[in-house]
Amino acid sequence: MKLSIPSTALPAIVFLLQSLRASAFDPLVLNPVDAYTQCEPVVFSWSGAFPPYDMGIFGTTLEALTATNATSRTWVVDFPAGTVVRAAVRSLNISSLTTASIPALTVMPSNDSSCL
Repeated sequence: MKLSIPSTALPAIVFLLQSLRASAFDPLVLNPVDAYTQCEPVVFSWSGAFPPYDMGIFGTTLEALTATNATSRTWVVDFPAGTVVRAAVRSLNISSLTTASIPALTVMPSNDSSCL
């Protein structure tokens, strides 16, 4: 049995196959941040896998950030200076369940303590 595909459909098929191939091999990567400074915002960004994503911030407690379809997240550092903080992002999509993390950093001091 031969399958007849119109030539006008070929570009769409090629695009679809390339997309599937690329996504199958794109691991989840959480980009490193420069520093955590007490009560200042930090932007996390990531790529790969499939949405939705959720994040966990691990310091003296675990902060679980709500799920998102975006590939970046802003978080205000609400741990005091000197706290060692780790961050991880997880794909919640059933076809790409995976986790990525970045090395731990120590929270730097600031004059702002309003978030603590």
